[in-house]
Amino acid sequence: MNRRLHSKERISAYLFILPAVLGVLIFYFYPLLISLFASFRMWSGLEGVFEAPFNGVTNYVSVLKDPYFGQAVVNTLFTMIGIPIGITLSLLLAMLLNRGLKGTNAFRVIYYVPVVCGIVGVTLMWQNFLAPNGPFNKFLAFFGYEGMDWLAHRVWAKVAIVVMCVWKGLGYSTLLYIAGLQGIPRSYYEAAKLDGASGFRLFFHITVPLIKPVTFFLFVTGIISGAQLFTEAQLILPAASRNQNFVKTVVLYLYEQFGWGYVGYASAVAWLLALVVFAVTGLQFAIEGRKKD
Repeated sequence: MNRRLHSKERISAYLFILPAVLGVLIFYFYPLLISLFASFRMWSGLEGVFEAPFNGVTNYVSVLKDPYFGQAVVNTLFTMIGIPIGITLSLLLAMLLNRGLKGTNAFRVIYYVPVVCGIVGVTLMWQNFLAPNGPFNKFLAFFGYEGMDWLAHRVWAKVAIVVMCVWKGLGYSTLLYIAGLQGIPRSYYEAAKLDGASGFRLFFHITVPLIKPVTFFLFVTGIISGAQLFTEAQLILPAASRNQNFVKTVVLYLYEQFGWGYVGYASAVAWLLALVVFAVTGLQFAIEGRKKD
């Protein structure tokens, strides 16, 4: 009787998770396999993927030889400069907000507001802020400095994306660091102070090691999201300048290939990007695992 009841409970459990499993198989693994097959074919997306001519690794070779793809990789790597900058700023900000001063809760809300704002609205706001007649140039003119068209400059346009991404994600990283700091027992600091440890040693020998899981999480997720940067690079430039390549990221390059009907070629770009992200993430986990051992 118990075995029969246990079997019925197991069947019921499988039935409950079946819709979720089917959703993952249909909407994740099936497109994943189709894109893998498409990356080895000259597929335009208008016919069946297996009806398209097979061309081996030609798509991958063409992607790696394309100078525009190389430029997109360089642009994507440049935007990832914001990862260590954002981590450093959010840690310093979290330490300030964790001191229990008056108004701390209000500042936590203020710093978190950009996180809940839509990325399209935030990008357009920064586009207007950095426009030739925008508030930033007017602010510089007030102090006697001549502004410029920041988003038309090859370097400053990328810097604008970095600053915007750091600003938008600062509240999220700060919130995680505050939670990590509050999880450190105060007795550790008190014992270290009794031994004569300075504030410098407290920070580097207690705070930094004990919040390492938060730092590792932010670093890994930052690389993954940085490799997938799309909306910011697509919308930050004015409409008249969006055909420029100096802010084009890998995902934006991939998106354009789909738009031009080179679906097989775009699939190869997607798989190259995925392999790089998997490799970098796996390497980070391996390094972190060795440090723990």
